[in-house]
Amino acid sequence: VATALAMAYAGAAGETEAEMAAALRLDGTSGTGEAVHAGFGTLGDVMNSGGEGYRLRSANRLFGAEGYPFRPAFVRLLKERYLAEPVPLDFGHPEDAAEEINDWVSDRTNGRIEDLVGPGVLSKGTRLVLANAVHFKGRWADEFRPKHTKDAPFRLEGGGEAVVPLMHQTGHFRYAESEGLQIVE
Repeated sequence: VATALAMAYAGAAGETEAEMAAALRLDGTSGTGEAVHAGFGTLGDVMNSGGEGYRLRSANRLFGAEGYPFRPAFVRLLKERYLAEPVPLDFGHPEDAAEEINDWVSDRTNGRIEDLVGPGVLSKGTRLVLANAVHFKGRWADEFRPKHTKDAPFRLEGGGEAVVPLMHQTGHFRYAESEGLQIVE
């Protein structure tokens, strides 16, 4: 999310730029302007380089309404620092535009995210969509055994239940908890 916001920040000016800098917590210690974008570029390079036992791939793109061209310096910055290609898109046909965005996201996430933009999300008045897709594939430090996966009820927020496959494992793992959140390593 921060990467998508930083791409938007790269095209902002004046009061909007200042508000985006505050939202991204760019207080001057992290630099401003080119230093910030260079940092996000380095982050992207590290993420996309992968490592032993895992693959992490990030992809960014701006879909802008046809007839609203991007400034060349902005396009250059996005390509150099975010490996993001701004592309024009016809939002006059919202369902076709959603399909094009969803196809791009699906391709970048190896089919794991297929319907990022749902029906009715886009309209003829849409002017810009910022997309940031992340695909992670890695080995578990402590793998779940398939034979220990069983269908069981999963409680839904509204009070209902759905039967889904749940993985089970017994072991000693680090655990943390705070309001509304439980984490196991």
